[in-house]
Formats: sequence, C-alpha cells, structure tokens
Amino acid sequence: GRFLNRVFDRWLEQEDIGTIFVRDFDMLLGLVMGQPSSVCVHAETCGLAAAIEHNGDLYSCDHFVNTEDLLGNVALQALSEMIDSTKQTKFGRDKRDTLPRCCRECQFLVYCYGGCPKDRVANTPDGEPGLNYLCAGIIRLLVVSIIFLA
Repeated sequence: GRFLNRVFDRWLEQEDIGTIFVRDFDMLLGLVMGQPSSVCVHAETCGLAAAIEHNGDLYSCDHFVNTEDLLGNVALQALSEMIDSTKQTKFGRDKRDTLPRCCRECQFLVYCYGGCPKDRVANTPDGEPGLNYLCAGIIRLLVVSIIFLA
C-alpha cells in the first residue's frame, strides 16, 4: 500500500495522468466514473481470463491451473462450450459468493471485490477465512486515491 501510494503521488506530481498509464490507477479512475472494472482482479466476478496449456487443456484462470479447475481440452470440446459451461460460470460467481462478511460490508467493496481469489489466504479479524492478504495495502491505496479521483 505504501509503495502504491508513493507511485500514485508521483503520478500526480509529474502530471502523468493521460500520458503514463498505470493499470491499477486507470482501473480505479474508471470505477470512480461508474465504469466496470477493466481488470478481473477488481471485478465483482471473474472467469473471463481462462488459461490454455500447450496440450490443449483449458483452465478457469491462469492462477488456477489445477485438476479441480480443468474445463476440458480444445481437441475434445468446443472452446465456447467450455467457457460457457456451468462449471466456469460457478467459478466466476464464487469470487463474489465466497467473500467473508467483513468484505461484503466494507465501504470499499465496489473497488476491489476481495481481489483475486488466489490471494484470499488470510483470516478476517473475526477468524473467518477468505480475506485477501493484501487487503490492508489495498485499503491504504483506496483511502488516498479515491479522494483525489472522485
């Protein structure tokens, strides 16, 4: 969070907005302006960044290349069939549906939606699993940047 805040401050000081594009800052600006997240990490649901391996295996996400998240193989199934499958839809919705209570009640929910599920390895202050271990840093950035961007 401190690092991103320093980069954000420099981005403002150097008047780099519109000239130098920093993905996370541009995404936040879009969210403040009412646009959907351009980055799956901060979207309400995920599942639009599937990963295909050299052997044709298709997985729900490049961060979840494992047996549980294998959708199939392009040599055996149509790509559209796998992407539109119930399994992939559930994978995407689980990002939202498995958020811990403190995230669902957080004032910054619409800016992060708990981040990437791969990072939800910490417990909440109440002991509930599923908190993004980067949460404190994300909030630190949001507190500073949202005020300016709004």
